[in-house]
This record gives sequence, C-alpha cells and structure tokens, in this order.
Amino acid sequence: MLDIYSPYSNKVVGSVKSCSIEDINNAVQELRKYKFNINGFERSNLISTAAKKLEEKTDVFIDIIIDEIGISYKDAKHEVDRSVNVLKICAEESKRIQGEITPSEISEGFHDKLIYSRRDPIGIVLCITPFNHPLNQVVHKIMPALAANNAVLLKPSRKCPITAQKLVELLYESGFPREMLQIITGEDAVIGKELVSNKYINMISFTGSVPTGEKIASWSGIKKTSFELGGNDALVVDTSADLDHAAQVASDGAFKNSGQRCSSTKRIIIESEIKDEFLKKFKLIAEKLKVGDPKDKSTDIGTVIDIDAAKVIENRINSAVAKGAQIITGGNRVNAQIHPTIIDNVNMKMEIVAEETFGPIAPIISVESFEHAIEVVNSTPFGLNSALISNNHRNINYFIKNVITGGIRINEASSFRNEMLPYGGTKISGYGRGGIRYAMKEMCNLKTILI
Repeated sequence: MLDIYSPYSNKVVGSVKSCSIEDINNAVQELRKYKFNINGFERSNLISTAAKKLEEKTDVFIDIIIDEIGISYKDAKHEVDRSVNVLKICAEESKRIQGEITPSEISEGFHDKLIYSRRDPIGIVLCITPFNHPLNQVVHKIMPALAANNAVLLKPSRKCPITAQKLVELLYESGFPREMLQIITGEDAVIGKELVSNKYINMISFTGSVPTGEKIASWSGIKKTSFELGGNDALVVDTSADLDHAAQVASDGAFKNSGQRCSSTKRIIIESEIKDEFLKKFKLIAEKLKVGDPKDKSTDIGTVIDIDAAKVIENRINSAVAKGAQIITGGNRVNAQIHPTIIDNVNMKMEIVAEETFGPIAPIISVESFEHAIEVVNSTPFGLNSALISNNHRNINYFIKNVITGGIRINEASSFRNEMLPYGGTKISGYGRGGIRYAMKEMCNLKTILI
C-alpha cells in the first residue's frame, strides 16, 4: 500500500494500492472487453448522472483535495466547481461527435462519388495526470475520452491518487461499466515503463514534466500521444495598461492554486517607466492574501505539494537574491508553505525564471521597450500560454502575431481558462490539444469513406 501524506499536517490521510505489472495487465484485459456499444445518448445520460453526483458531493471532494495537496479551501472549491462543469459539457458533447462530407467534384472522375468522414473511438486511452489538479486534470482527460466512447485506463499522480480513486468510484456508481474504465495507482518507477509500452494501449494523454514526457515518448512505441509538459508563462504589462487591473491579474495568475498551475504566471515582464507604480499596487494586493490552514475558508494560500517542492522554491529565491534580485514582499517558507513572493530585478539567466518554478512566486523582469518584452517572452524553451495587459491595439496585434505560445490571453491572466477552449502548447510545452471538444477529436480515429 502507498500512504498519502497531507503537505500541511504531514499526517497520513489515506492509502491506496501499490499496483504491480500484473495489475496493469489485468486492467488492460478488462478494458479489452469493451465493445464500444454505448451510444452517445446513453453516454450523455451516464455523464449527466455523474455530474449530479459530483455536485452533491462537493464538500467531500473539497476535503479530499485539501488533504492530499494542501491548497486552500477557496482553490479546492473552485476545482470541484470546474470539474462539475466539465462533466456537464461532456454530457452534451458526447452527442455531437461529427464527421464531415468532402466535396467530390474537385477532381475529374469523382463527380458521382460520396466522400465523407466519421470519428470512431480510438480504443484504449491511457490518461496520466499530475498532482496540481487532482480532480480537474483527471476529468479533463478521462471524461472527453469516455464521451468519445473509448475505454480508459487512468494513472493518477502518486502524490494524490485518492481524489482520482473516489472519482472513479463515483463513475461506477453512475453506471459506467468497469470494462470502460480502470484505474492503476502506484510508483512510476515500478510500473511506468510497462504501463506506457503496453501494446494494447492505443493512445496516451499525459500532463507532467518534460523529463517524464521524454521517457514516455521513448517507451511508448508507435501509438498516438498528446503531451502537456508545463510552461513558463509570461504576463507582459505595457505603458498603456490599467495598472490596477494589471496588478490584480498578476496576483490571480501567480498566486492562485499556490502558484501550481502549468499556465500560472511565472514571469512578469514590464516596461521600466511604469514598474515602480505597478509594484506598489501589486505589493498591496499580495500582502492582503492570507496564508494559513487550508481548511480555513478565509485562507487564500495553502501549501505547495510537499516540503521538498517548497525547499526548491526557497532555494531559487535565495539564488536569485544572491545574484542581484530584490524581494519586494514574501520570500519566506514555513514547512510546505511559501508566502506570496514578488521578486524584482530578475533576469532570464536566473534559475527562478530559466526553469519552471511551481509555486506562488512573481518574478519581475523590466524592459525598455515593448519589442524587447516580446523577445523575453519567447526566450524560454516553453510555449504554453502568455498574457498581455494593454489598451494599445498596435501592441495587442503585435503580441498576437509574434509571441510563440499555444494560447494568448489579452487583459486576462495566462491561467484564465474556459473548459471548451483548445488548450496546449508549442516547443517543449508539448503537442496535442485539450479542451473538451478538441480533446475528444484527439481521442478519435478519423475514418474516411468513399462510395
């Protein structure tokens, strides 16, 4: 068994099975029994039932999420609410899987042919999820796969498998057959290679780190993969920006969910002439955030995932300061809690921004021109999301055209997301797209028919 510890209390909050290679083989054999015979209307009803049950158990899931990953009650409730919404949308989209008719008269000799395509389930989809959203990341992967009539094998993070296990139990209670959904929990080092290389897996959908993504790519063989491998997302603030709005967006982007989102704001790039005024406003907002017991409903910032992760963040802050950066507010660690930190005079050679730093940190990089800001945005090997606060239409258009990221937010945080938006990156942030409708398309086989 694997014991799961609370990052806030450091006490055991539950245990799950440490699965073996035999367990993987048994799960896959069970999934191979699925005949893809539950139609869209029936799948919609099953998912709607699950959405209702999840909504009814909101408080139960909030408690489990807080116990496992230590985020605040506010963040955990937001996660459950989003997850319910994902299920409701999947229930609708399961009835809207569409192909298309291709014009046949574009070539000589085809005028009497009917050409069309349809989307069939791809087969068994392996969904591997990270720790930072133990419910919402899971539903964003497995529910589009189920909505598209696939069989699903779920492997949640070793750090927070209890939430995922409770969700799977809820889906069984809602009527999903076991040959359509299985879960494997355990140590990646023990079962990871066997899991992703299994010849009966037809697709892998993975969210996690670049090194793990590279391992999966090398082990998986010839099968479809969709990777979301994190980001180093920038928020650019130009001289036309509403600085009150910019400061609030910066806070939301950098500090919500304890800064542990792939699309969190991890770099704030600002034109030097407005930096001081912006920092005054940003500091006031950051210092109003309450750090404390995650189950206290007034708490804004809980823990990061564990003490080791908090120490990495602390070391990167200290390293940046040693190289000339200045802490404006925060910078202190208490066990697995990092106080919201604004750190100025940062440059791209410092590890705190050269790497993806996963915590409530807001590094400030000042630039002398808007064009220079775009160069800094693009200077990282990551390319997930980016954001711009501006009222200058020329700058907005220049940003959209020249920034190399999978998603762009204008006058919103880089982390701002709707469940239906296509979501994914460029460069080493990965390939493939999430977002319910787009994920469903990824998880289908496009079959072309000519009659």
